[in-house]
Amino acid sequence: MFTATDISSFKAISVKCNPDRVDIHRETYTAVAPPSYMSKKH
Repeated sequence: MFTATDISSFKAISVKCNPDRVDIHRETYTAVAPPSYMSKKH
């Protein structure tokens, strides 16, 4: 797992995880959304 954030604001974080689990996380947590700037392959 990998995470990234803007440390000056902490308005959002980006977390990369196993692609097989991303749909489960999106269904479970309404705030989970695909980031627009990170690779979606990993």
